[in-house]
Amino acid sequence: MTVLGKQDIVDRISENTNLPKVKTAAVVNEFIKVITHAMECNDRVTIMGFGSWKVQHVAERVGRNPSTNESITIPEHNRVNFKAGKTLKLAAETSKIDTKKTRKTKQAAKTKAKAKKAKS
Repeated sequence: MTVLGKQDIVDRISENTNLPKVKTAAVVNEFIKVITHAMECNDRVTIMGFGSWKVQHVAERVGRNPSTNESITIPEHNRVNFKAGKTLKLAAETSKIDTKKTRKTKQAAKTKAKAKKAKS
């Protein structure tokens, strides 16, 4: 699995469209600003096949501090909700995930953590 950052996205779009990276970066930044402004205005943004963003209100509720088991009040707030579109869902469903590689990576990380802990 590869993690793509904003610069990686700019690089790929620039390569695929033959646009200069500076112009591509400006477009990507403006896209992010438009989505952000829409969320500030409580608007819904929909890109057919890709997905939609909307602001969702979450009411005040009682939660529990897992460390102390003490009841706490979680204040009401808004959060951004993204729902994947049909094309994006299909792409995720058909992606090739090497579960053996993922398991080996997790096991290697656990082994390293145990070795580090033993040294301490």
